[in-house]
Amino acid sequence: MVYLEPLGRSVPRDVAETLLGDRSMRARLICDDERCCPHGVNSMLDDPRPHAVRSRARRLAALAEMPHRSWRLHQVAKEATTAASLSKRATLVLRAEGIDTQLPATAQDALARVADFLRRDESHELTA
Repeated sequence: MVYLEPLGRSVPRDVAETLLGDRSMRARLICDDERCCPHGVNSMLDDPRPHAVRSRARRLAALAEMPHRSWRLHQVAKEATTAASLSKRATLVLRAEGIDTQLPATAQDALARVADFLRRDESHELTA
């Protein structure tokens, strides 16, 4: 399995190879941290476990550095919305390549809605 951070999930290697082989998807999915993946796509595919650990740790650290819970919730909602959209686009790319794999966006859509709801609910509590 290969972790694709913008999708918020790991996918089978053949799916990752197909998506990273597509120019428009590669630009959106490639790990751009040279310390993590110095050889770009090859590093992601050849050494997927360390890439997954480093990517997930970076994401959690970035969230933890945010000073307010509402900022963290906003970021989670934003990333989940992007992941849902990319999942739909990735499914179309996979189908065009003859790979019958669907990357459902339901969980990411739900996560975005919940995080946004919690953020708005929290801001209402602060102003009340």
